[in-house]
Amino acid sequence: MNGVCRDAMASVLGSCALPLTSKELVHVQSYFTTSIFAFTAAGSAMPAWASSAKVPAPEPATLSKLPPKTRVDLVTDRYWGVDVTDPYRWMEAQPKTAEWETWLRQQGEYARSTLDSLPKRAAILKRLEFYGSETDALQYVAPAGGRLFIYKRLGGEQGFKVFVRDKADGVERVLIDPLAGRKADEPPATLDYVLPCHTGSHIAYGISIGGSEVTTSNIKNVVSGDVVEITRILFRGSGWSADGTRFFYYRV
Repeated sequence: MNGVCRDAMASVLGSCALPLTSKELVHVQSYFTTSIFAFTAAGSAMPAWASSAKVPAPEPATLSKLPPKTRVDLVTDRYWGVDVTDPYRWMEAQPKTAEWETWLRQQGEYARSTLDSLPKRAAILKRLEFYGSETDALQYVAPAGGRLFIYKRLGGEQGFKVFVRDKADGVERVLIDPLAGRKADEPPATLDYVLPCHTGSHIAYGISIGGSEVTTSNIKNVVSGDVVEITRILFRGSGWSADGTRFFYYRV
C-alpha cells in the first residue's frame, strides 16, 4: 500500500469513532487502494482525501443505550461424545416467529440509530459513495487467445459487466451485461463468475437473480454472440479443455 493510499485511509479512519477489527481494516485498505488506482488510471486529479494533509480528530461518539436484549434458550446436542450448546437455536425456527421478527426489527432500528449518531458519518458516507460508485471499478483483466477480457463496473452504474478487446490496444465492447433486457421492476441480475477459454473463442459465466445462491451458467461464443445455457451445475471444479472446444462441469 503506497503512501498516498495509507494517508488517505488514515484521513477517513480518523473521522470514525468506532474501532475496526483487523479483518475490517483489510477491506478498507483494499477499497482505498482500488480507488486511488482508478483515479490514476483515469488520469484524474487525486481527490481531497488522498492528500497527506492531517485532519483534526472529531469528538468520540458515545452510545446512549445498549442493544436490545436477546433471549437465551440453551439447547445442547452431543456430537461424537462432545456436548455443543447453542443459546440461539430458537432463531432458526421455521416458519419464523413473531418474536424473531420483533427482535430483528429492534436490532435494525438500534443499529440505524447508532450509526446515524456517529460524528461526521453523513459526510464520510457521501464521500465514500461518490468514490465508490461514480468512478470506474476494475476487478480484473484476463488475457486469452490474444483477446483481453475485462471485468469492471462503469462509474454511475450498479453492476459489473464483461468487456472484451480483440487485441490489447483494440476498442472495448460489452460482451456480457447481466442487466440487459431486464425491466426496472424486476429483481437485479448479477455475474457470479466469468471464465474465458484459453483460446479466447468462448467464455463461461454464471448469473444469479435477486441475490439468489442459485446460478445459471452460460457458454458464449465471443465472435457470434451465440449463448448456450447450462442449468444445475456446480461451477467449482469446472473448466475448459486446452483447445477451448470442450467445457467440463459437475451436474447437480
